[in-house]
Amino acid sequence: MKQFTRRVPATGLLLTCALAGVGVWLFRAPAPGAATAGAAVAAAPEPAVVEVAAAIDATLAPTVSVPGSVASLQDARITSELGGRVAWAAEPGFRLVRGEVAARLDDEALRLLATQHEAALLRIDTSLALARRQADRLAAVAESSQSSISAAQLDQVRAERDTLEQDRRIAEATLAETRRRIGAATIRAPFDGVVVERFAQPGEHLAPGSPVLRLLDTDRLEVLATAPLEVAAMLREGTTVRLAAGTRSADGQVRAVVPVGEGAARQTSVRIALDASPWLAGTAVSVALPQAPARMAVMAPRDALVLRGQDRFVFRVREARAERIAVAPGSAQGDAVEVGAPIQAGDLLVVRGAERLVDGQTVVVADQSRG
Repeated sequence: MKQFTRRVPATGLLLTCALAGVGVWLFRAPAPGAATAGAAVAAAPEPAVVEVAAAIDATLAPTVSVPGSVASLQDARITSELGGRVAWAAEPGFRLVRGEVAARLDDEALRLLATQHEAALLRIDTSLALARRQADRLAAVAESSQSSISAAQLDQVRAERDTLEQDRRIAEATLAETRRRIGAATIRAPFDGVVVERFAQPGEHLAPGSPVLRLLDTDRLEVLATAPLEVAAMLREGTTVRLAAGTRSADGQVRAVVPVGEGAARQTSVRIALDASPWLAGTAVSVALPQAPARMAVMAPRDALVLRGQDRFVFRVREARAERIAVAPGSAQGDAVEVGAPIQAGDLLVVRGAERLVDGQTVVVADQSRG
């Protein structure tokens, strides 16, 4: 049986495919204005919640940080004027008041010597009293017209008297020196302080001039710092400077500036007085010294500064919109940094939430009073 196949003309097949493609395109084509609306949605991000702080006018005094160390105004090695055996010495940590006994040497030999000198002085006093009486008696007799006493005899008696008077002065001075040495055997604190170190133990023998104790005044402290000569020129007596060590900080006043450069480093010594030091003597501190004259500047919180690559900018909030403004950060002072124009004092700057902001974005300022 024969089968017949119906052939479709080629032109008809092409027309059919073309119509089908048009239908598919019409089915998938977006509605008029749909692309424009989507772009508008992408260009208008949701309002961002931010925190703000105001820029301020502040007196800016550029500083340079130099190393310093807390030291005592009075820190002395107490020495022994005499040689001898140490009988007692205060231990480290012992607090002494000015005039209080800090150490004591064995003074038994000196006391025996003083007894000898006292006896010698008494013997001279006895001889001197007799010589004075004899001189007075002979002088009275010599005034008589019938006296047989010659002037030479009177002069001899008077010379013996005068010699004994000189011997008495020497004996007095010798006794006074011995008593002074007995007093020097007791070493006393020259100022209020704490014994930091003991160099001689009881029982040891000291040579004259040997150190016995190190005494340090812990109540009167200062900071010793070294500064470049050009910085020292900015310092005056009474200048207030900032000191810091660890988490603690304090203000001090410049007490003295040594006007001489030391060594090839061209550094000079600066002494800074501390009214009430939060640190112990020997603590290393950082000293902020003025580097240039003070001037007025517009300062922004550090948190307002945004760094992206080489760009430095802040976001200023005006009429609920964030405005991106490029700045050139200057000197820093505490938690603020100099920004200058076009930022002005009173401008509200974003300090929280600036990471994802874009220029012109709508913002909502958070209620910061709720913490």
